[in-house]
Amino acid sequence: MMPGRGAFAVTVPLVLLALGGCMSMVASFTADFAEDLGDAILDNPDVEMVQEGAPAYLLLVDAMVQKSPDNPELLAQSARLNSAYATAFVSDPQRARLLAASALGAMERSVCLGMKNACDLRTRPYADYEAWLSGRTDKDVAELYQLGSVWAGWIQANSDDFAAIAELGRVKALMARVAELDPGYDYGGAYL
Repeated sequence: MMPGRGAFAVTVPLVLLALGGCMSMVASFTADFAEDLGDAILDNPDVEMVQEGAPAYLLLVDAMVQKSPDNPELLAQSARLNSAYATAFVSDPQRARLLAASALGAMERSVCLGMKNACDLRTRPYADYEAWLSGRTDKDVAELYQLGSVWAGWIQANSDDFAAIAELGRVKALMARVAELDPGYDYGGAYL
């Protein structure tokens, strides 16, 4: 006996609700995995092993971003890892610039998606940028710090470009706000 139309009408929404819950769990697991992976890479004391193994993990995280391009946590992890790798291990200036640009683009997208009124921070008038920074609270520290770190890495990779150097004031203001909100965050990394 075939179920009636009423049973079908009840079953479809239940299945869609269950699938939505599963997708939410998968997205959460993926973001958590990427964060744990990033922490394991950045906290590993064997620098040589990290240098040799990190490219495979960078590609893995970037593949996860391709599957979830609007996930701010994945974008931030991709930015964080690509920036750290470019800064620590890439000696070819052109490769370092490419990785740093990719990292900054991912971090800008992450912040734009994850924070209120945070798009176009690099190009908005400086007075508006300062006003936006002054409105940030201690709940924003992690994102602000990651943005500042990745942005500073991009400036370092482009240190022969006066336009890049001109953005240093924005990074300094950003890190000053992080230090004001949480002076001990990342062992006082904002002061560096």
